[in-house]
Amino acid sequence: AIKTVLEQWTDATDRTFTFSSIKPEIKIDYVFYKPKERLKVKEMKVLTDEITSDHRPVLVVFELLDN
Repeated sequence: AIKTVLEQWTDATDRTFTFSSIKPEIKIDYVFYKPKERLKVKEMKVLTDEITSDHRPVLVVFELLDN
């Protein structure tokens, strides 16, 4: 399913594991965006949080480009 989404969208995340929150061993979280020409990823990080969810939250900050 991810490969299909990536045909039209860009993934703002890296390969950091996000599941489970206590001992992450796989990546299950993504942030997809488009159009790629209008947005720039300024910051991306996986937050260390073992309490609020069964997986770790992903934070992405975008810059809106003037095109």
